Amino acid sequence: MDQKSNFLKETFRNIKTKLPTYVLRSISKLIPFYIVSSLFEIFGLITLIPVINVIIDPEVIRRNPYLHFLYERGGFQSHLKFATFLLCIATFIFILKNILLFFISKIQNNIIFELTRKLSFNKYNSYLDKDYDFHTENNSSVLLRNMTQIPFELVVYVIQPFALLLNEFFILFLIVLGVAIYDPLLFLTIFIFILPFVFLYNRLVRTRLHKLSKRRDAEGAKMYKMGLQSMENYREIIVSNKKDFFRPLFKKALDTFSHTMSAVSELNLATPRLVETVSVLSLFVIFMAGYLMGRDINTLAQFLVLFAIACYRMIPSINKIIQSSNFIKSSFYVFNYFNKSDFDNTPSGTQEKANTEKIIFKDKIELKDLSFQYKTQNYPVLDQLSLTIQKGDIIGVMGTSGSGKSTLLSILLRLYTEQSGGIFVDNIKIDQNNLLSWYQLLSFVPQNIVLLDGNIKENIAFGVPAKEVDEEKLNLVIQQAQLGDFVKTSPHGVLSEIGEKGIKISGGQRQRIGIARALYNNSEILIFDEATSALDMETEQMLSESIHHISKSNITMIIVAHRQETLKYCSKIYKIENGKAVEHSHTRN
Repeated sequence: MDQKSNFLKETFRNIKTKLPTYVLRSISKLIPFYIVSSLFEIFGLITLIPVINVIIDPEVIRRNPYLHFLYERGGFQSHLKFATFLLCIATFIFILKNILLFFISKIQNNIIFELTRKLSFNKYNSYLDKDYDFHTENNSSVLLRNMTQIPFELVVYVIQPFALLLNEFFILFLIVLGVAIYDPLLFLTIFIFILPFVFLYNRLVRTRLHKLSKRRDAEGAKMYKMGLQSMENYREIIVSNKKDFFRPLFKKALDTFSHTMSAVSELNLATPRLVETVSVLSLFVIFMAGYLMGRDINTLAQFLVLFAIACYRMIPSINKIIQSSNFIKSSFYVFNYFNKSDFDNTPSGTQEKANTEKIIFKDKIELKDLSFQYKTQNYPVLDQLSLTIQKGDIIGVMGTSGSGKSTLLSILLRLYTEQSGGIFVDNIKIDQNNLLSWYQLLSFVPQNIVLLDGNIKENIAFGVPAKEVDEEKLNLVIQQAQLGDFVKTSPHGVLSEIGEKGIKISGGQRQRIGIARALYNNSEILIFDEATSALDMETEQMLSESIHHISKSNITMIIVAHRQETLKYCSKIYKIENGKAVEHSHTRN
């Protein structure tokens, strides 16, 4: 029993320390409903006792004042008619009880899935609020599992069973207490037969469930990872004929995960069968012992009936306690994915609203003595880098792979924060107090545009509800990004679907949509990160012309590229060398 107590304490401690306070509030809402449901069930069961007693021993009508009163007032002529009357009352109570239990279950269901929704959404928010390093160090498929599957497993396999467990312990205590008061011999008999079984069962399965919990976590993550990677790399898998490489990897993770789930399920399926077997064997042993000891058959029959009725309600309680314990132990790993600090942080968006300082870009952007070093490296990627960008400039940034170009862009985008130096807009340093205003000034066109699985309009007006899209602005940026002909020839115009990650359109069209998306924001600064490097020469030339066309609107641009030809329209080109920005001479076209 001490091990059971420790297990409950550990579960409660994890709920209290790792989960938001509303989880405990939800549990406190669930438990009263469980208790009421159980009391209804016990009451329904109690109504059967007088019926059975009247059938077995008619003399109970005379001995029991309440039954005698009902018998006389009802004018019953025989104990069988009276038993039929009592059975009708018991049936009515059972029907009413089950109707009430149905509605109570609906309320419990709403509480459970509302809790799941909140946990999942909070997990999603906590990941959105993590820094850039967190997302570069974690697999996106595993994060997806953690914010969708894990909250459901937590609620369905831990929170709900925990509340049920507490309820069943309480109900079992009431039943045992009632039996002890009503018939001490019956209480002792139940105690002798049932308690050793529960103790031994717990000892046998505890270690196995702990191993299953770890395996379920590891293989679940692998399954999500392999599934997502296979879908994301579908074309490469088909073209390179690598299906036979990926299939066994996913199948292995799937098989192990399925076997783990099956093992947990088998334990829970076996539990009620074992408990029922022990109960039937107990009845057999009690009967044989009473018979061999020469006990009166009627007395023995009444005792067996009472034992059977007590077990009828106790068996489900014991089953639920064991099954709930199994569920929790096999899912204990889910606590590893929750930290109370994630839920105590300011909700997504609130911090941004607090950044009220306004930046007005009139003259220049200065990068002063920027230094940055990754934790995994022993030398700085950027070492007191400085450069000045005048409003309306088109600045090119070149450098070999690993020179620090992408790091510089990440700092400009505030995905990383410099260890020394700073970025200044008209002598105002960018910091947390004006970060939102800085983001309102710039837009970013990455090397690989991540497009929504939607239509052209949704992808250009990224994050804007359909009803709020400015159609005039939409048409303008389509022309600026030289997407007009593409939109006109598409079957449904701007409402044409482009497929997941833009699979239905060409690379050049994807990049132009990315440019149009950046322009839609009315940003004063556009940052291009190798936006044409993955394209063929002809498409790259066309996109360079599009960028040149945009430059006439006095937008400040920062363009990172490998090839100098891509930067032919730049007013200045800087080459990143040894962590510094060195101006590179060129003739502007």
